[in-house]
Amino acid sequence: MNKAKEVERLKELEKEFSEINATLAELDKVLHKVKKQMPKIKNFDKYYSSEEWFKHREMLDEGYFDELETTAILGEDYPYDTVFAIRNQAIEMLEIATELLK
Repeated sequence: MNKAKEVERLKELEKEFSEINATLAELDKVLHKVKKQMPKIKNFDKYYSSEEWFKHREMLDEGYFDELETTAILGEDYPYDTVFAIRNQAIEMLEIATELLK
């Protein structure tokens, strides 16, 4: 047994272990934030492309919302990109969870 080699190996494993725990702590915070946002995410998903969204889109074109600082949610690309990102990240979380549980 090569003591120096084993010490170096354990040192490397300890560093990785520490990084894993730091990442898990970060992930826990992010997951907590996502869980708190779930009602808003579901509300946004339900609203986007609904009759109400189309009504608001027409109202935007008629100048009803001119005083608002932003109407990004009534755009075509930005909300679509957000919906796409939500779904892609949900799929990625499922894939990561599946890999971890294998």
